[in-house]
Amino acid sequence: MSNWVSSLSQYKYCYYNRRKCLFAAVFFTLHSLALKDDLMTEQIISPENHPYEWLDLTDPGTEELSEIAARFGLHPELVKDCLQPGHLPKLENLDNYSFLIFRVYTENDFPEADTVQELTDKIAIFYSEKFIITLHRRKQNIFSKLRELTKNPAKCSTSLTLLNELIWACLRTYEEPSQMLAKSVDYYE
Repeated sequence: MSNWVSSLSQYKYCYYNRRKCLFAAVFFTLHSLALKDDLMTEQIISPENHPYEWLDLTDPGTEELSEIAARFGLHPELVKDCLQPGHLPKLENLDNYSFLIFRVYTENDFPEADTVQELTDKIAIFYSEKFIITLHRRKQNIFSKLRELTKNPAKCSTSLTLLNELIWACLRTYEEPSQMLAKSVDYYE
């Protein structure tokens, strides 16, 4: 069974006691079905041109993620964390790599959204000097700008430089909503 089915059941649970249950479930189902064709693993940076590799996985299945985990020696519990859509941010440092979960602000179609899971999307990142692996359920706009940056090997000469740019891109997703909230607070004061 694919990831979007398990995500749908969790999403239905979140809205179980709300009036918008049916709309949210239908929207999420249709959105997930539309994204099903976009499933992919993309090698954005190869070790031939850089001293590290960047793999970007959009909505990976359990089997695909297991192959990547075996190839890079990723801890099984951290891989499980990647598959949990509502996981909160965290950082774990292991001997050979580190694991980071970051949440990015995302525009959604639910004006009454009020939880972290409703307002943000999760991006999981495994990184070391030799690789960066990013995992997310939906395509993220922040990656298109980073792809452009990586075309010049001098600008992203190490995986930590790319990681820094990736974290800044994630943080910048909160700028616009923060400015809107600040304007609302100013208005009410």
